Formats: sequence, structure tokens, C-alpha cells
Amino acid sequence: MNVPEKIPVLMPGTQRLLMPVIRQDGKGNNDFCVVQDDNRIWHIFSITWFGAHEHPEPRCCLSHATAPDLLGPWTRQDYIKLTDSNNWAPHIVRDPYRPEMFLMYIGGMPKDTLRCYESHGTDLFHWTLRRDYGWELGTRDPMILYVEAERRYYMYTTYTTQTDSNVGIAISVSEDLDKWELLRIIPVAPGEVLDESPFVVYRDGWYYMWATWSSRSFYLGTPTRIFASRDPLFPEIEHTGEAFACASWSHGGREYLCQTGTGGPGIVATEMSWVPNGEKKTISGDKLNYQGIWRFDGHEWFSTQAGSGFVYQFSGRRAEIWGSLAMDGGICEIFIDGVSMGKVSQYACDSEFFTEVYRDGFLWSSPLLEHADHKIEVVVTGEKGPLATGCRIRVGKLSVYD
Repeated sequence: MNVPEKIPVLMPGTQRLLMPVIRQDGKGNNDFCVVQDDNRIWHIFSITWFGAHEHPEPRCCLSHATAPDLLGPWTRQDYIKLTDSNNWAPHIVRDPYRPEMFLMYIGGMPKDTLRCYESHGTDLFHWTLRRDYGWELGTRDPMILYVEAERRYYMYTTYTTQTDSNVGIAISVSEDLDKWELLRIIPVAPGEVLDESPFVVYRDGWYYMWATWSSRSFYLGTPTRIFASRDPLFPEIEHTGEAFACASWSHGGREYLCQTGTGGPGIVATEMSWVPNGEKKTISGDKLNYQGIWRFDGHEWFSTQAGSGFVYQFSGRRAEIWGSLAMDGGICEIFIDGVSMGKVSQYACDSEFFTEVYRDGFLWSSPLLEHADHKIEVVVTGEKGPLATGCRIRVGKLSVYD
């Protein structure tokens, strides 16, 4: 299989918190969607657990916020509860036959069903059930892509069993967003590299699918996988990269990846760039030139000493840094050829999924550089975020691209 000429990467120093978690939300925010109404007002709908502290088995409802601009400021609106079952992972599109209407596709737990609701384009506060699809097309995480060359819609959903076991990602097709035909199910691959929360983007003849791994999120240090195919059915799944994202939007001439996860600070937007797909070279942590005080914990090198750092010379156009995240993760500053690229935090928040350290997470990608010899330098600042318990910097590996 051919590989795409360009791949998406997150731009350093562009992360923006769109909608922070409010503590009474219980478990915070999870799968979400963003849409702009006919009055050009932006809306975010996301999973939350209303009444999580008052009920032993709280049901999911939707957290709702609005803003005049994608980057905010965002204003919280009333919760939306569509049914007594779980309201999970919404996705919103236009009705092709009634363009004044928005359609929200939404799922839930394995015993819940995939449903479709509708609302007028100037409302989006009130939704009416249009159709209950049952379990045939999948049960949650719906995402819809219109393929113009075929003049039909593709829906990607997480397909589960009634016992909460993920089977894979279901792909269905429709000409009217009403009647759907299930075409195939991409099974969960060994190591669960393709699992749930699919999001598909078309660019330059390639379909790119983001898919998470076992319900783990960016905030837990586990990357979302990116797959590429010439066919919207993804007949051959090839692992083409790693990122931390579940949805993308164009805004003001720029593209953003938006991400969230249970236990995280909220919904975050990061600018995305498409760069040439060069040959990848991995440099293990023991090959780096360390300066100052560093120790090895049996898995990776770490330091808490301000001014300590490491240097690596490479030839190519881009570099990535990988390392573990933890509650005691501190802040480091990154330099390329002596120029500061900004600061990066290795903090990972406590949550119900918390383990002591989230191993081998993606930390940072450089912008696209001139193809030449470069020097990357990482310096421990001794600083930490407001919730971090320490300032430890952990180094896993580097990835460089020619």
C-alpha cells in the first residue's frame, strides 16, 4: 500500500483550553462535537455525568456551551438530557433535504441504542427524536463524512457487544442520512490498535482515520492512532502515525484538532499542520547527550534539577519528543538551533484511571524545518503547573524525520 505524501501533526505552543471542567460535572467531559449554528454561534456538546455524586449509577447527559468564536470565550448552558438512557458521543450534521435542520447522532452504553435527533439551525437547545437505529449500525461514537465523489454519506461508529466488549469500528453508508446500510466492521486489531471513537478526514486523495485505544485519552498518555487509506471503507488498515485528537475543524484559515478525555482539564484545541511524510528514525533515551543531573529509573532517564538538559544533533525536517507523564511531571523548555520553541508540561492529572506514571507518551513536535542539520535541546526549568506535585522531566525517546 502507498503511504500519503503528507501527515497531520500538532503545532507546538498552540494549545488552547476551550471549555474547562467544572467540578460538579462529576467525572468531567468526554466525547464531544463542535458545530456552528445559523447565527454563527459556536456550540460544544460533550458527555458529562450529571448527578454523579448523588446517584450510585449516574447516567450520561450532555454538557452544552456556546461562544461567538471557536477559541472562545465559552459560556456554559443548561445540561441536555435526551433520554433516560446514556447520552453518549454526539455528532451533528445538516439534513440534506431540510437544510434548516441539524441532525444529532448519538449513542450510549452497549445496552443503549444508536439514535438520531433533530433541531432547527437557529436553536440547538431543543432536540426531537427522529429515529432509533437499535444496535445494527453500532452503539456509540458516531461520526459522519460526506464523500462528494460518491454523493453519499459514510458513518463510522464503535461496534460493541451487549457485555461492553468492543468488536471494532462499523462503517455504514447512506444517501439521505436516514436509511443506513452496514457495509463492514473493522475488527479490533492485536494490541487494540484500532478500537473506538473514530473520526475521519479527507485530504488530497486520502482518508485519515483517528481512532483511540481502549477508552484511554490524551490525558492518560496514550496516543490516538492515525490510519490512512485511499478508500473510505479502509479495506487495508495501515498504522501511519500517532497524535492526540478526536475531531478537527477549520477556523479562520487554520485547522485545529480538538481533544478531551475523562479525568482531563476539559476540551482543548491545538492547531494542526500537514507536513511531508518523511522517513522516521527513532533515537532511544540512552543515545542522548545529557548535561547536569540525570538518573535512570530502569525505564527512562529523569531529572528535577533546573538547568539540566540534553542535546541531540540530527539531519532532517522535523523532530518529536516522547516521554512519560505523571502527577509530578514538570515543565521543560525546548530549543531548536538555539531558538526557544516554548515550554512543554509533562503533567498528567489524577483520575479514576490513574496509575503512577503514564508511560511513553507523545510530548511535542517541532514545526516543519528546512532539510538540514539541526540541534534540539531540552532544558529542565524546575517549574511546574498549578496542579502538579513535582517538576520531574522524563525522557523516553526522540523521533526525527528526513
